Amino acid sequence: MKQNTPAQLAPLPWYEPESYERVCALMHDKDGLFGTYAEWLGAAQRTEEQLSRKGARTVRVTLDTVRFPAWCAAHRPGQHIDGQARMQYASYIAVQMYLAGRGEAGH
Repeated sequence: MKQNTPAQLAPLPWYEPESYERVCALMHDKDGLFGTYAEWLGAAQRTEEQLSRKGARTVRVTLDTVRFPAWCAAHRPGQHIDGQARMQYASYIAVQMYLAGRGEAGH
């Protein structure tokens, strides 16, 4: 049986319904984001299904108004909080979750 490795992880930036608008307001590219949580959720679920069908192990990484911008400030100083930041954060957290599950050092 094939084991999941970080290369097989498909991190997905994820939002909670109650904080979607606040988190989106932080984004430099907010004009390109979905207008409502329901619209975003439908698209995110379709993406998750497509990735799963391709054999990827999807990992939902919740973005919130405290941890995400703090991570950006520490790991991307002077850069915009945007789509690239969302994916970098989700990737970082997904790998940390994977390592923690294997008993290795996490974040």
